[in-house]
Amino acid sequence: MKKLVFLLHFFIPLTAVLAQTTLNTKLLAGSLAKNYDSKADSLVTVAPEPLGPFCPKKLVAGDRDFAGRGPEIWASVELTFSRSSVIATLKFRAKELPGGDNSETSFSTIKVLYTAPRGYYIAGTQGGKKAEVHYTSKSSMNVFNAGSLAKALNSNPSPAITDKNDGLVKSWEIYGDTNGPDISDDDNCDDDTRIKVLLNSFKVILRKTDAAQGIVTIKLEDINEWLVPNKLVRGDREFDGHGPRIKSEVKLRIGDGGTKLYADVTFWAQETVHDWSTTEGSWSKLVYEAPYGKKITEIISDKASRTQFVSPAAGFQVLVPGADVARALYTFLDATDIKSAVLSAHGVKPEDKSLLSYLVKGTVDKGNTVVQVPAVEGTLVKFFHIVGDTGGPDISDDDNGNDDTRISKIEFFPVKVRMTDANNK
Repeated sequence: MKKLVFLLHFFIPLTAVLAQTTLNTKLLAGSLAKNYDSKADSLVTVAPEPLGPFCPKKLVAGDRDFAGRGPEIWASVELTFSRSSVIATLKFRAKELPGGDNSETSFSTIKVLYTAPRGYYIAGTQGGKKAEVHYTSKSSMNVFNAGSLAKALNSNPSPAITDKNDGLVKSWEIYGDTNGPDISDDDNCDDDTRIKVLLNSFKVILRKTDAAQGIVTIKLEDINEWLVPNKLVRGDREFDGHGPRIKSEVKLRIGDGGTKLYADVTFWAQETVHDWSTTEGSWSKLVYEAPYGKKITEIISDKASRTQFVSPAAGFQVLVPGADVARALYTFLDATDIKSAVLSAHGVKPEDKSLLSYLVKGTVDKGNTVVQVPAVEGTLVKFFHIVGDTGGPDISDDDNGNDDTRISKIEFFPVKVRMTDANNK
């Protein structure tokens, strides 16, 4: 059962008592204000109720009676989390010392300590994560603080005693040998081998889910029309197999009152030797329209991408088989590297240099070499498809873009945006 406590100026109740069947949990602190920054984390302090007592019933060996021989004890607790919950995993084992019938029992359980409120997910925890003990039980010593096991046993630290704790456990209560049969065969733990663990408080790091923040992932329309620059900045319109050196950039912006997204594209190409023939162009293209009744208020993911490379001569391969791919790409990309965020978006690790070759490809379209090249920076654009040098004059002087320097296509990665209802101010 959860109790929801609503306080003035607060918007998410974070004080709860969970059902005892899933292990009661008390929240000592943690409320989220209405003006909570969606980009910041919220810390919630959790004080869990004891784990147990649990009396294992599993009979691994023997007759359920340790008969005063120990038992040898192993116990551990580990704290883990998923997006929705924090759980404790408790493991316990007790085994009769040599001289009897080796009675043994074992037990493990998982308990939910905290469940994220609706609209939030768990990004991490602060505090202890794991604790474990291993020792030979004494009937006179059943309760001890974590970290003080050797002292409680009146023993010096030794390899026979394990008492590890990073702050998760406050104290252990472990009964080994009892006055009668030790390994339980019923639901009454009072006179059986049993374990109870007190945990220290820990903190949960909460973040708003994308949905709670109005964040959605959208697919932009790829730009499939040719973008052909015809402005002659200098030179004679012919690259003549000298490059050209190419630079292109795409910037995404919100337009028309938040109902549309536009891609602003710039392109520059220059011959690599005298007479430095140069062209440039710019275009704005509609790439997304919001659903009816919605408007885009913010672009969350990268808003821009750029690329650069030195175009190979018409008909040449971009990457020669057997070449050092990383070095060849560095030269091809005009002495720059592809940023790690871009590689990650493509599913390529920086150390996997052999996989880089699939990012750059050359194909022939109507006699022109079309270079597929990724962005070197920014995860907006997935691939630019660009024609550099052609078989004849390269810089266009008419409305026919065939056999001219051009952008043939621009492919986009999925984009995250924040949307609201159109009537919201």
